[in-house]
Amino acid sequence: MGSKTVKMLSNWLAVIIILQPLSYSLAQEPPAAKAAGETAASVSLSLIVTNNENHAIDVLKTEDIAVREGGITQKVLSVSPDSRPIDYTIVIDNSGSFKFLLEPAITVAKYLITNNGPVDETSIVRFISSDKIETVQEFTADKAQLGYGLDTLYVESGQSAVIDATYLAVQHVANYRRGSDRRRAVVILSDGEDRESYYTADKLIDLIRATDVQLFIIGIVAQLKSGGVNNVREKAKDLMSRLTKESGGRVFFPKDFEELRLAAKEITHDLHRQFLIRYQSTNSSPGDSFREVEVTAREAPAETKLNVHTRKGYFLNPPEFDGKGNRKRTKPPKKSG
Repeated sequence: MGSKTVKMLSNWLAVIIILQPLSYSLAQEPPAAKAAGETAASVSLSLIVTNNENHAIDVLKTEDIAVREGGITQKVLSVSPDSRPIDYTIVIDNSGSFKFLLEPAITVAKYLITNNGPVDETSIVRFISSDKIETVQEFTADKAQLGYGLDTLYVESGQSAVIDATYLAVQHVANYRRGSDRRRAVVILSDGEDRESYYTADKLIDLIRATDVQLFIIGIVAQLKSGGVNNVREKAKDLMSRLTKESGGRVFFPKDFEELRLAAKEITHDLHRQFLIRYQSTNSSPGDSFREVEVTAREAPAETKLNVHTRKGYFLNPPEFDGKGNRKRTKPPKKSG
């Protein structure tokens, strides 16, 4: 092992010492509006707004935001803090390629859990290959229990299945306490290299569009092969970026322990402090179609430019899927007479 690689691994392991828990209390207030897409007239979406330094902001006015649905400008009714409690799953790569990164990943996961609100719930999933995706800890608000679960993680050899692990995690958190007014998310720590998944990226995107689950990913890609015809690193980054953009979450590609620490802080903030935007929809498209939404921030000087992160759209009537990731066909209504 070269001196450069040893130095890089030493820097990553330093995260365990430097990334100390930083707790803050969050008041659990009632939601400002109902969940997205209940009627065609009024739509609500969670969103994160970042500045030019990729840091999430905490103050936003209604006039700061513009919404287009199906290419048509919509009337924004309100923008307010989205302080609903959250249920989220932490998915951690336990495959051989993550051997030297597992310990820093566990430290990040413990940091996230430390900052949970009193009624937030978290579950933990480890994955290697398609046939080895395991729930280490089911949803709980017990931080000690979650810590015990993280301490049981270990690396195994196998063909990493990032897409499959993400698909099952999104499905599981979407169905947990279904119908309750809580936000839902999946946090993934991986190098993002998918070697052999059953589900395709397109099927995962289809599921993400049908659920209101945000994805946050820390992609540690420094050890992946870069350049050449088979640029594994760029493929992994493209996959992780695509998934987070679809869901309205964020992805981080830390190059060293300091960037990993900052990524953990940003995700902690995003999990608990977002905005809820409500707007009047003029869309008259069929209720079973996907309605594309574009949310943008007002024009501003380059040094204060704002970027909006929200899901790409919504369904009024979200489809259901079979075990293969295909949409279930709905029976047409019976004709009368």
